[in-house]
Amino acid sequence: MESKELNTAMTKIQNKLIVTLNSDLVEQNFKLISDTIVNAVEEYKVSGVVIDFSVIKVMSSYTYKIFKNLTRAIIIMGIDVVWVGLNPGVIVSLMDLNLIEDACKIKAGFNVEQGLKMLSTKER
Repeated sequence: MESKELNTAMTKIQNKLIVTLNSDLVEQNFKLISDTIVNAVEEYKVSGVVIDFSVIKVMSSYTYKIFKNLTRAIIIMGIDVVWVGLNPGVIVSLMDLNLIEDACKIKAGFNVEQGLKMLSTKER
């Protein structure tokens, strides 16, 4: 399932939802993206979500807040979430915004494969 107007793609693999963000995300669409992801989690009855940030070069405090709130909403639904593909530019952005300590509370993996493995390990 892909939504070009949202600049994101979602793929269900096994019982997991992989959300791949596009490099030209528009902040005005973040609320719609969040709503779409939450609805997909419910519709597809997944046990975990991997959000892939690998094409995102920097992250504003607004972007971070949107995805942190999205992550919390999914967790409240009883679903585990792993962020993957956080590149050095994003990490430096979070450090510059003094958000790195808060971000350390979010489950994170190096890539989609590791994120899926983290979710599968939790199920055992």
